[in-house]
Parts: sequence; C-alpha cells; structure tokens
Amino acid sequence: MRLCELLGNLRSIAARKGLDFDYLPALTDSDYYNLAGLKKDHFNSVANCIKKHIKSTSGRSYRTCLALLLTKLRTGLSISVLSTLFALSKRRAGRAIAAARVALMSYIYRKKFELSIRFQRQTYSVHKGRPLVKPMIIVSFTGYIVTIFGPYFADGKNNDANILTTLMRSDASELRSYLKPNDVFVVDRGFRDCLKLLEDLGFIIKMLHFLKDGSQHTSSEANESRLVTKIRWIIEAVNGLLKK
Repeated sequence: MRLCELLGNLRSIAARKGLDFDYLPALTDSDYYNLAGLKKDHFNSVANCIKKHIKSTSGRSYRTCLALLLTKLRTGLSISVLSTLFALSKRRAGRAIAAARVALMSYIYRKKFELSIRFQRQTYSVHKGRPLVKPMIIVSFTGYIVTIFGPYFADGKNNDANILTTLMRSDASELRSYLKPNDVFVVDRGFRDCLKLLEDLGFIIKMLHFLKDGSQHTSSEANESRLVTKIRWIIEAVNGLLKK
C-alpha cells in the first residue's frame, strides 16, 4: 500500500513537468527523504561535493543527476519510469545516472584515498582476513563482563598480548584497579608473549599446555587444559553474544 501511495504521489508530481530538485521549495523535506533517502540538507551537502565533477546542461543539472541516482537506489524503479518522472528521455536519464555515479566515486576515492588506505592497513586482520576493529573484553568465570577496553586496530601492533601488556604496565589503568595478587588469568595462546609480565606482577596464569616432549600430555596437563577449555567456552559465548 505504501508503495502504491508513493507511486501515486510520484505520478501527480510528474504531471507538473517532472520532479524538480533544482528549485528548493518545489519539494518538501519528506519528499527528498522518500525519493532520495536523504533529508534536504544532507542532499544539498552531497550535491555541493560533486558539483565540480558534473557538467550541468540545459536539460539536466548536477542536482538532477544526483537525484536520479539516489531515487533509483532508493526505489529500484527502472530508468524508463525515472525518465517519465523527471521529464527526461530514457537515454538522457541513463547518462545522468552514470554521471552521478562517476562523480560520487571520484569524490570518495580521489579526496579520501590516502585516509582510506591508511585506515584499511591499520584495521586489516591477517588472522581474520578482513578489516576490523576489536575490543579487549575482561570477562569473569561466570560470564559477567567486568569491563571493556578499546576499540583497537587489528594490525600486528595491536595483538592480544601487546594490548594486555600496555594495560598492565600502566599503574593508572582501570584494569589494575580490579585486580589483586594471586588473581587467576585464563587466557588463550594469543597472550603467550605477556605471560612473564603477568607472573611478575603476582598473578596466576592458566593457558592450554603446549606439547613440548613426548606424544601426549601428562594427566595433570590434560586435565588442566580441559578445565581451561571449559572456562574459555564461557568467555567465547559472551563474545558471540556481543558479535550478534
């Protein structure tokens, strides 16, 4: 019903010589949002950014090109329908959409390229194979989230061990205020490079045992690893809930 109502409004507006995005009072703020998916002020900001990249002609302006592209993305209407609504030929409407698409990509990549590349390098995780940022979540054995630090970039400089080392070396760190000597840290292998620091600070560290000599763990090592796995399952379950 809402789609039919929207199309009905579009037809009535088109009857008045087509949609006019060049004359600001012609369309209300709601019209801009319903058609282009942007409020009028936001539409004007985007239009000003690409103004230099689109050559306006007597048949269509840079604002019309942007409106055509955003309306197509918003409504999914065919170029034939859009050409009728904007009172343009089908060929001219298609060229206008292409011009707006090129102008937007030119602004995004040419003006923001350096920042984007730097950010992608800092956020790319070799382990996950995609860009991301990550928090450091401190979870109790019961699943209670004690505190969260971050977010941190996912590059090699911010692996789990480095983040925890930075937090523990700062006496003013919020994490240090939660801890006291002989507290137990249950960690995975990602924290192996900071184990000595934690032990020097008086904490007890529990982690899955490495198989150094022989073909299997001792009974005590195997049982301790099972206990660590059970506790780690609680922590991973909490992380899974946050990811959702």
